[in-house]
Amino acid sequence: MKPMSPTEDIRAARHALAAKFDNDLDRIVADLRRQQQESGGQYLRLPKRAPSADPMTNKAMQRSGNKRVENG
Repeated sequence: MKPMSPTEDIRAARHALAAKFDNDLDRIVADLRRQQQESGGQYLRLPKRAPSADPMTNKAMQRSGNKRVENG
C-alpha cells in the first residue's frame, strides 16, 4: 500500500475534524480555542490591519494610449 502524501494526510485530518463537528465551523473554532486555553501556551493575537492604500496597487504595467489610427 502506498503511503499517504502530506496533502492527503492533511485532507484526511480536516475531513475527520469536520465530521466530528458535523461540518459546523463555529463548533470547530470553539473546540480549537478550548484546546488553546487548556494547553497553557501563550498565543499572539495581532491587531486587525486596515487595507493598504498603496498607490501602485492595481496599476497597469503599460500605458493604454488613446492613439488615433488613421486608415489610408
